[in-house]
Amino acid sequence: MNKLVDTVIKNLKGTRLSKSKIQGIGLFCEHDIEGDFLFGKLTGQILRVEDCAQLKMAYGKTTCRAPFSQFEFNSSSISGEVMIRAFRTHFGYINHSNRPNVCLNLETQEVLSLKDINKGEELFIDYRSDPVLSWYFSGEGWLNG
Repeated sequence: MNKLVDTVIKNLKGTRLSKSKIQGIGLFCEHDIEGDFLFGKLTGQILRVEDCAQLKMAYGKTTCRAPFSQFEFNSSSISGEVMIRAFRTHFGYINHSNRPNVCLNLETQEVLSLKDINKGEELFIDYRSDPVLSWYFSGEGWLNG
């Protein structure tokens, strides 16, 4: 776990990685926070979905896929475009829930709390609220296949 923590960019304030009861590693609150708390703003390179598919093909032809599997993404505010980061960040460890306690504002790329969250509580986001998921879960996402 310590090796993982050392290789992940801590881009969301007041958070830490820990073992999740839901799935693998999750992101947790380091202290009590109130609703509408700004954890941070995501940054990255904006690419068209088609460009992401080309990247998958390029990396899929190599024998070492490790660098590509480290890419992290979310929708941008522009339809058909994706914000991609070359390194894993705390954002990438937020697990899914139908009852999220954080959200991503696509216009500002800000990660905000939706309610009061207690110290030690795991952060959850509703993956279905991200438009990129229809592309990702259709089998065309780079982690599929």
